[in-house]
Amino acid sequence: MDTAGASRRTEEYFRHVESEGAVVDLCAPGTLPKSFLVTDFPDETIYISQLSPAALKKRAERLEF
Repeated sequence: MDTAGASRRTEEYFRHVESEGAVVDLCAPGTLPKSFLVTDFPDETIYISQLSPAALKKRAERLEF
């Protein structure tokens, strides 16, 4: 999130999807986000997570079919 937040384009994108109500914050109160996921199913949604990208990757790999 630190490097993504520094990008002007990313900030503009976040503002746009947030204004459309397409951001879901999964972080526990008082914790800082470490990653975000952009989905396109069923609609474009951004999920903000307190898990690191590496942790999310490991979890996704365990779910592979």
